[in-house]
Parts: sequence; C-alpha cells; structure tokens
Amino acid sequence: MHDTQTAGLLQSPLFAIPLAPEDILLRQETIERVREGIRRLPTLMREVVELRDIEGLSYRTISTIIDRPIGTVMSRLYRGRNLLRTYLVDPRRHDGHATRGTP
Repeated sequence: MHDTQTAGLLQSPLFAIPLAPEDILLRQETIERVREGIRRLPTLMREVVELRDIEGLSYRTISTIIDRPIGTVMSRLYRGRNLLRTYLVDPRRHDGHATRGTP
C-alpha cells in the first residue's frame, strides 16, 4: 500500500477502535495473503485488478492506460477477481484449476 493510502486509512474512524493483538495479526495476515494472491495473477489480469481495486481508477481510465476497450477491462477484471478468489479460498491451487486427487 502506498504511504498516502496508509495515511488516509489511519485517519479512518475504523482505526479509532482499539483492536486486540490477535485481530491485528489476523488483519496483517489477510492483507499479505491478498497481496500474494494478486502477485500470482497473470500479468494482464494483475494489471487491471491493481488499477481498479488498489488504485481505484475507473474502467474508462484503465481502458485508456492499457489501450484496450472497456469490455476487455471488464473481462480481465472479472476473470482476475475470480482467480484471486480461487487463490484465497484454496491456496494449493496455483494455476486457477482444480487439483485432483489431493487430500
């Protein structure tokens, strides 16, 4: 996360609520799992997911940046989010496909 984003989040009313050490650790672990999942995404999907979900850019702006139609942005975002969800639900699935014969 960028320093300006971190500073903005720290000013959020949610950060005024004291958290137990276990909650802080869980939050940090969750953030790291999401970051790792995003790093594992294929480049084309990762780029769009980062621009939309991390940077907060509009579909139109992303379309301009990557020089692709908005429909392509939407498709890559949809597929990237689904693959990220797969990584987070079952971390053993490295390529986004179901593992067979794995306990």
